Amino acid sequence: MTHPALLAADAPDLAPGLRDLGLLRRGEALDVHDAWHRDMDCRCVVKTLRPDRAGDASAADALRMEGARLIAFAHPHLVRAFALVEAGRPMLVLETLDGRTLDGLIEDEDGLHPDDMRELGSQLASALAYLHGHGVLHLDLKPSNIVCTAGAVRLIDLSVARAPGAGRAGVGTDGYMAPEQERGAAVSAATDVFGLAGVLIEASTTEPPPAAGAAPVWPRRRRPPRPVRDALAACRAADPARRPALGELTTVLRGGA
Repeated sequence: MTHPALLAADAPDLAPGLRDLGLLRRGEALDVHDAWHRDMDCRCVVKTLRPDRAGDASAADALRMEGARLIAFAHPHLVRAFALVEAGRPMLVLETLDGRTLDGLIEDEDGLHPDDMRELGSQLASALAYLHGHGVLHLDLKPSNIVCTAGAVRLIDLSVARAPGAGRAGVGTDGYMAPEQERGAAVSAATDVFGLAGVLIEASTTEPPPAAGAAPVWPRRRRPPRPVRDALAACRAADPARRPALGELTTVLRGGA
């Protein structure tokens, strides 16, 4: 069935075969559009450079790298990419996800039940383990980069993802970055462990993640079991070497410890 928005005669094309159904989000360098893919006859999401940043070679290269990775990757808890289109500026064509971002869910539900938080963490850890196995760190774990739909979550936005090693100071999101990200030190799987723990703590407490090394304050009715609380607190250590490995956290979240 043709999408009603396609009936509008003045609906523009983002690129040949991609009808623009509206701007979803404007970022510092990128725009995200709701779109209709004529060949696939379905809605999609198109991520591209803002018109005023079309000449930004660094942003364009980063989008191409994100596209190359997502097109090559396949995991049930990662967003899927269909194509990278070059149409004056690169355009990454992604699946449309029916669901809500975790930040909206946290606000509406006043925090997640401990069992739901543990399932959320288990699914996200699965996606991170897959990325790490392919030599990629996500480095921007936050509720707005997680879409929840039908009991499953999808991790989105690999725009700052990179291989482990030397970092660049401040690349990430304020309030969610690990200390080593903030200062531009080497990043590793432990950096994503820090971010994952912050997301899970926020999902339970509805408060922003505590500073590195600070103990979370758990509301009584959403307090997870002691082993989970201890593991998440350990994952927020300022020193990456003191954080549990991702596999250890996954075991605890799944009730194995």
